Amino acid sequence: MPNIYQLYENVREMDVVDIAKIVIMGSHERIVALQKEQLKHGKDATGDDIAPSYKSGVYADYKQSMNSLPEWGTPDLCLEGNFYRGIYFNDDMMNLTSDDPKTPSLKEKYGEGILGLNTEYLKKYGPYFKEKYKEEFNAQLIGKY
Repeated sequence: MPNIYQLYENVREMDVVDIAKIVIMGSHERIVALQKEQLKHGKDATGDDIAPSYKSGVYADYKQSMNSLPEWGTPDLCLEGNFYRGIYFNDDMMNLTSDDPKTPSLKEKYGEGILGLNTEYLKKYGPYFKEKYKEEFNAQLIGKY
């Protein structure tokens, strides 16, 4: 078991940003799941409805029958599911993206903010992040012994 001085030295050697990065990189699945949930509600990274709305009322009715979570006429960016299936967390850029070929055209039409967790979904991620951060901090603090 470490003594107080050893704990102090361990803390001095820690990089809190690196700990956060370790936690984030270890929680891709949770982040991606939250992103998909946010999109299913028709929300973008700012918390606004994804816009522009559908031009056709008939199509809006059709999409509403497929997913009633967003407001009527608000896109959820899911028809066949390829965009959603392609969503992943990019470690190098520390952001969410999709490898679906439609991604650039979706961003052009609906804005760059279609991917990225808004405040509501970051709050949902917060407790998980806090717990995992605490675990990683403790592991680095005492784990050497």
